[in-house]
Formats: sequence, structure tokens, C-alpha cells
Amino acid sequence: MPPRLFPKYLNQNHPKMLTGLILLLLAGLISCAREAVPVIKAPAGERKESSAPSGYERQLARLVNEERDRRRLSTLAFSPLLARVAENHSRDMVRQRFFSHTNPEGLGTEERINRAGYLWRAYGENIGCGQDAPEKIMAAWMKSSSHRGNILSPSYSEIGIGFVTGGECRYYWTGLFARPLK
Repeated sequence: MPPRLFPKYLNQNHPKMLTGLILLLLAGLISCAREAVPVIKAPAGERKESSAPSGYERQLARLVNEERDRRRLSTLAFSPLLARVAENHSRDMVRQRFFSHTNPEGLGTEERINRAGYLWRAYGENIGCGQDAPEKIMAAWMKSSSHRGNILSPSYSEIGIGFVTGGECRYYWTGLFARPLK
């Protein structure tokens, strides 16, 4: 005989009572949830739905490391956490129709990295829009002293790239460079 999970009075003879108990338990579980996690769906025009690096993101990270190699700088390790923060920023620029390191609500690079739980010693961010290939955004960044400075800084040990299509510029890039506290 299997073990009895409910008292005898909650058997088939009282289905309304059993249904009520199940609903009560579900309501309790829902109210005990720590915090609801919103589901964010990307607009149909956006290219990707995950923070796994796309071919373009891997290519750009490779180009950055090749440039660092030529200068005898250490290569940057790919950080899935930085990539997720970078991708979210690129997606935010498409959704909210802006192009800046700071979103319309005033959230900047430091706040985004901190909110993601990345404990950093140093960080830098490059953004770009309009370039449809990794080689093009890399060339644009290397022509800019501040962007080139992030790419070639010995202060960083990790990289995360976020590439999203859509919006006015059609192609949005965010590159995050950082060194964790460790």
C-alpha cells in the first residue's frame, strides 16, 4: 500500500476541498517568491536572444587580442558576464533610441557593471553604431584615441562584446574591458 499523502477526508469524495487546498498552496508559494524576474522580449528586429557570443562578437574579441598581441600585451579572456552587460547595453540603445555610454535614465557603465555583480579593479567601455562587420568597428575604434586606449590598456584582463541589430543605426556594438578584483 502506497503512503498516504493527504488525510482521509481529502480523498476523491471531497474534490472541491482538494482543489481549494492546492490553490491555497500555490498562492502561498507565489507570495513567498523573493522577487519576480521580468521576462524581456527583444523586438523582432533584434538579431539575438542570448549572451552566448555570436560569430561577430568572437571575431571582434579575436581582432582586439590580435592587436594586443602585436603590441606584446596580454590577451583578454572572454567574460560571459561582461558580454551579457555589453549586449544588454546595445539592446537598450536600440530600444530606447539613443547612442551613449549613459542611458536616458542616467544609468552609466559603472552602474551597469556593478548591478550585474561584476567586482572590478578597472573597466572601460567602447560603443559604436553603423558598422556592419567586426573589422569595420575595430578600424573605427582604433582611429579614436579613447577607444584605442581601452583596446590597448594593460589594465584590463577580460573582455565582453555585445552586438545587436536594429534601430536607426542598424548595428550597435558595446565592448566592455575590465579587470576583476580577485
